Amino acid sequence: MDPIIQAIIVRLIRTMGYRVDAEYFTEDHAWAFLPKMVAPLQAGRTLVPGVMHILMELGLTLGIRPGAESQYYRSALEKQLGPCPYTPEEFAHFLTLIRGQVNGYFEAAVSKSGPDLTGFGKSKPGSFFS
Repeated sequence: MDPIIQAIIVRLIRTMGYRVDAEYFTEDHAWAFLPKMVAPLQAGRTLVPGVMHILMELGLTLGIRPGAESQYYRSALEKQLGPCPYTPEEFAHFLTLIRGQVNGYFEAAVSKSGPDLTGFGKSKPGSFFS
C-alpha cells in the first residue's frame, strides 16, 4: 500500500474514534474497517465533517473523480489494498451509504456559503465550470 494512502486511511480511522497502530496497519485492516465505517450510517447517524473531508481527500488521492461509478472506486482501492473481500453488491451498498453522506454534506455546505458575488453562480463540489 502506498504510504500516502495508508496515512489517509489511518487518519480516517482515528478521526472516527478508533485506535490504530500505523506501523502494523495492513491492507486487510483497511478492508475490515469498511463495515465499521458504514455501521453508523446504517443506524441513521451522520459522519462528522472531518471524516467527510478525509474521504474526499482519499478519493482525490486515488485519482477517482467525484461521482464515479462504484467499479472505479473498487478498482482504485484494489490497486492499493489488494482484492476486495466483499461482493460487488456489498461494496456498492457501502459506497452508496458513504456517497449519500459526503454528497449531502457538501451540497449543504455550498448552499450555506453566502451570496455569490462573482456572477458565476455557486458550483457543486466535484463539478467543473458549473
